[in-house]
Amino acid sequence: GHISIKFDGEQCNCGRVGCWERYASATALINQTRKAMEENKDSKMWEIGSLDAVTGKTAFDYKDEDCYAKEVVDGYIKHLALGITNFANVFRPEKIVLGGGVCAQGDALVKPLQTLLDKDLFAGKLGPQVPIVVASLGNTAGILGAAALWL
Repeated sequence: GHISIKFDGEQCNCGRVGCWERYASATALINQTRKAMEENKDSKMWEIGSLDAVTGKTAFDYKDEDCYAKEVVDGYIKHLALGITNFANVFRPEKIVLGGGVCAQGDALVKPLQTLLDKDLFAGKLGPQVPIVVASLGNTAGILGAAALWL
């Protein structure tokens, strides 16, 4: 998460600026949703009650009925795709496995990510394809992995 994707981007907790983490993490999604709500008092996302109620799902839940939520989701996916594409172009993995809570969005997340990756992958359709999939263990993968190391 600490590769820079914006030369003059937001300050990151690590001390650098423009880190991928600031634009494409669950925390970034929550922060971007709150910012969109603060700037747009007419957003339907206010139906959740307050900024404290915002989660990583909020913008996704409203993206089909609220232009501000759609803008947040589209920006989040574009930033996530940028980092994924950079790694895929360098390492050309067999597949990219996504984990974490945001992955519960399934196709609403994976399909547009795959479209953006396919568009910017070196050699396009002529090279080996890199599918994006959601981890089968979902958000528990990290916990189970840590437990397996302990055993």
